[in-house]
Amino acid sequence: MKQRSGILYKALSLWIRIGLRVYFSKISIKGFHHIPKTGAVMLVANHQNALLDALVVAVHIARPIYFITRADVFNRPLIARFLASINMLPIYRQRDNVDTIALNKPIFEKTAEILHQQGAILIFPEGNQARVRNLRPLQKGFARMGFGAAALSEFENDIQLVPIGINYSHHTEARGTLFVQAGQPISFKDFYPFYLENQQKGLKDISTQISPLIQSLIIHIPNSDHHQTIDFLRTFYRPVQMQRHKLTHDLTSQHEQEQKIADALENHRQVSPNEFHLLSEKVDLFHTLNQKVKISPEILSKPPLTLLSFCTLGLMLLLLMPIALFGMFNHLPAVLLVKYIVRNKVKDQNFLASIKFLGSMVVFTLFYIIQSILVGLLSGNWWIALLYLILLPVSGGVYLFCQNQVKNLLQQWTYRQLLSDPNNKLMVLYRDIVARMGRMVVNGC
Repeated sequence: MKQRSGILYKALSLWIRIGLRVYFSKISIKGFHHIPKTGAVMLVANHQNALLDALVVAVHIARPIYFITRADVFNRPLIARFLASINMLPIYRQRDNVDTIALNKPIFEKTAEILHQQGAILIFPEGNQARVRNLRPLQKGFARMGFGAAALSEFENDIQLVPIGINYSHHTEARGTLFVQAGQPISFKDFYPFYLENQQKGLKDISTQISPLIQSLIIHIPNSDHHQTIDFLRTFYRPVQMQRHKLTHDLTSQHEQEQKIADALENHRQVSPNEFHLLSEKVDLFHTLNQKVKISPEILSKPPLTLLSFCTLGLMLLLLMPIALFGMFNHLPAVLLVKYIVRNKVKDQNFLASIKFLGSMVVFTLFYIIQSILVGLLSGNWWIALLYLILLPVSGGVYLFCQNQVKNLLQQWTYRQLLSDPNNKLMVLYRDIVARMGRMVVNGC
């Protein structure tokens, strides 16, 4: 079976890859050298963010990838054609109230043929998505696909099964961070004897083996009544933890430290539930006190900016202001249109980030083209139009930088005001939580 590896697929991959670099403030891709460049490969990943999950993995892999996604997104012909152009295949779920066995049979046959022809497939074996920081039980569909492909070669050909972990700092907000890592592959062939002896056992065994491998690549916080508290505290304490261990602030180090913090807190929750409950109450109080000032715990973890640094940053922003304002006003129509689409057209919140990203990609691309053509027509000089087209993304980047730094300056100003009162309740509570966290993390680790 010939895969779509032509100009359209490559162009879309490049376009999406550029868009991801704008949508996320920082991206780190780790371990993708583990993904075989040839041969049958099945990538299995956690699922938190609808279509966005598939895109952030696929565009960072050199070879063409087929994706398995929920069938209801194929309902509209235009969308169905676009999804087909980027190698997406529909899969029906029991919640779709259809005969899943009959409707999915052709898809299972197609995926088996893709793997038999040494292709690559990305699948999300949790079966559905959830914006939670853990791995849910895996469905057996990926294993059936793999063994179905093996049957076509009479269990001679191997299939490499590669675990993938996708981690978003914010599931639905733009300008967050993205950390994706791939683990060491395991061989389907190792499970052929068990499957041939007992199919259900073979399906269960391979699911049991791959699940902890995926889990090790994501932030995993077990479900409990304190899941949200632990999720908040892992980022709350992470800047302090990294400073104490003098670690660089790359996404890999941040991920490792956040998981250590989450593990230590989960351990403490089980060993000392009363003390953890008290910590949870203090976290609730911190949220209440912080509602007015809305200061980031990361700001509180460091000394405030010196007056010289404060003035230097302010002067730099003043100098960049004309470019930032140019960027803001020239992007405003596209920004407002995307906000309208997201606010009025997104019915399923699970698709919020995906629609926000793809909507921005389409709208901004069209606006860039239309605005540049208008500049060319009005000026009568297409060199000016080309210069304008080049300035659009540059000025947009300057605006985003200035916007972030203005927020930082305002937070720093608030921080200095908090520090001016030695008895400020928020600062006293912050130090108390940090001290308690320090003891818990040291004991938990």
